[in-house]
Amino acid sequence: MVLDFRRASDWPAVAALFQALQDDLELPAPAISVSGEAGFKMWFSLVDSLPLAEALHFLTALRSKYLAAIPEHQLSFLPSTEVEISTVPGLHPVTGRWSAFIDPTMGSMFIDESGLEMAPNMDRQAEMLAGFKSIASDDFQRAVARLSISPLDAAMGNHPEQDFPPSADPAVLRSTTNLGNKYKDPISFLVAVMNQPSLAISARIEAAKALLPYFPQGQAE
Repeated sequence: MVLDFRRASDWPAVAALFQALQDDLELPAPAISVSGEAGFKMWFSLVDSLPLAEALHFLTALRSKYLAAIPEHQLSFLPSTEVEISTVPGLHPVTGRWSAFIDPTMGSMFIDESGLEMAPNMDRQAEMLAGFKSIASDDFQRAVARLSISPLDAAMGNHPEQDFPPSADPAVLRSTTNLGNKYKDPISFLVAVMNQPSLAISARIEAAKALLPYFPQGQAE
């Protein structure tokens, strides 16, 4: 699993999450890489494979609790059907700078200028990754429980501090903020989210995933 931070200026949030994962959730330290263009990636390794929906659920919960101030378009989840995971280390074809795994204590050095001017030492990269511990299944489930995010929250993105742009259509804002007032059970609410064109496609997809257990395979609403 990967969190892709697209702005180098978000390093303080990256560093804070890096620490919170260890202190709050008692998970192994994730690996951090710097982009050859801009920004950082946070890499999580799992001992056991995990369904994509569960991985996205976890990453959504992290974003909700620790990264709400970062605009959605500046933060991506991987794996994804829309974005490929670039190999690290790797040379960026436009900037001519290298992505590389870094010591998290040195992340602030890359805020003004991302990437490395020269290819990183591959032996040093291997040493860093050798100390990278995978997350055991029990530890992962415990962390998810501590984050306490429900499928409904995941479907809606659950960004309590999210600001809508000044140009946002008031009708859209009313539709979004009042969506839950008309429904008395979670299933009808999730169906409404899935079919609501004013919501982000990511929210509608998460609603559809949350609905899957409630419908026989192949049945469409």
